[in-house]
Amino acid sequence: MIVVSGCPRSGTSLMMYCLATALGEGRIIGAKFPRDMREADMKKKRPGQSDAQHALQLYAMEKLPREQREKKEKQNKKARDMNPNGFWECLYTVQGIQWSLPIHKQLETQHAAEPPLAVKIVSQGLMKTEPRYVSKMIYMIRHPRQVAKSQERLERNMGFTLQDGTTVDPLEEDHLKVHTPEMYNRVTVTAARWLKAFPDVAVLFVEFDDLVSDPANELARIGAFLGEDLSAAESCINAKLKRSEPEDMPSELWGDAEAIYERFKAKDWDGVIAVLSTEKSKTVRQKAHFPCFRTRLQTHEPHCKACMTDPEFRASLIKYATEEGIDWRNEPCAYECGMDPDNDAPKTISESVENSHWVATTEQ
Repeated sequence: MIVVSGCPRSGTSLMMYCLATALGEGRIIGAKFPRDMREADMKKKRPGQSDAQHALQLYAMEKLPREQREKKEKQNKKARDMNPNGFWECLYTVQGIQWSLPIHKQLETQHAAEPPLAVKIVSQGLMKTEPRYVSKMIYMIRHPRQVAKSQERLERNMGFTLQDGTTVDPLEEDHLKVHTPEMYNRVTVTAARWLKAFPDVAVLFVEFDDLVSDPANELARIGAFLGEDLSAAESCINAKLKRSEPEDMPSELWGDAEAIYERFKAKDWDGVIAVLSTEKSKTVRQKAHFPCFRTRLQTHEPHCKACMTDPEFRASLIKYATEEGIDWRNEPCAYECGMDPDNDAPKTISESVENSHWVATTEQ
């Protein structure tokens, strides 16, 4: 099979649309708008289901609270606005292509198809993909700042959850930002691990910007790689597809992102993997959890830094620990006692207790 891969929001859907246009939709594994297909399937009468049961199924779907239906309809509309030419996704897109008994007949048929079929598998799905099913791969590359901005636009349209668990409707909260390269860093390193493990897989890198700015030459290059004529797909591409310009949003993760991007383009798989293989990596550090002895909760570096620098945040933690009956005055700060990789002279447990910044806050 021809696999189109890349980080989400890197141009994988555009590439699938080009292949569907040039090769025909019959050679695509996946639906243009999979959400619509799933909803249509849910309304179908299942094997063995009586007319009465099917009628009750449709009735139950219609009885969803109006606000739930309206929210789903709004999300579907916004998804279409983000990718008006379709997503072209399927079961394999995130889960990868792997043999399993329920789908083995379908999978073998798809794998043996001539001419080969095309399927989209995003970066994180590669780790679950068996290389024997991949004849050739087109890997889409896009600068992490553009990916982050595009991801933000998508999440604003689809909704997202804040770190404290609060569900947010981005359409009502335009000031909120979810602009971060964390997702790009994580899934791109995942792809590098797979590409390193299977060096015999034929891979062609395609820069999203190049495809949009010079479609004729890029499609000719991709066509030569696949042994296909893709010239008919030139009409799919116009400059307006590049809608997510980079923003200089603050994040400690941009250093990791830039290093991963440059090394990935150079196919330096070991170099890409090394970025997130050190405790100095900001991406790893933001995800690493460890116990806070003063709250008896799990914490991570961003919270620890906020505790160190933000009096209001620190006061809220002190209030919580006090209400929980924790003797926090006699507990050390794990971050300053060794969990801060940048601190070459961590405090001892007794020093942390004796010079607690929490106590200083209560005495002010």
